[in-house]
Amino acid sequence: MIEAYTPAGKPIIHFLSALTEKQENISYEYEGIQRIDYKYREAINNTRQFNGKAYDTKAFGGGIVFPSESFIDKFKEWLNKENSQ
Repeated sequence: MIEAYTPAGKPIIHFLSALTEKQENISYEYEGIQRIDYKYREAINNTRQFNGKAYDTKAFGGGIVFPSESFIDKFKEWLNKENSQ
């Protein structure tokens, strides 16, 4: 799930890794850039409770940065629970 690290060593995931299956299916109701915008907003909203923040640089666009890997582990547990419902 971890795609890269910031220069300060904080883990980054791609925003598409932060969507539930339900959100992925709903996104097909949108066209083009609206679909990407919907997915990005939902991914940011999903990760906020785990201290995830938008991370956008020329080297890595569309990422979400976390304070440490333990926050990603907690997020993965939540995401798995959401997908199993």
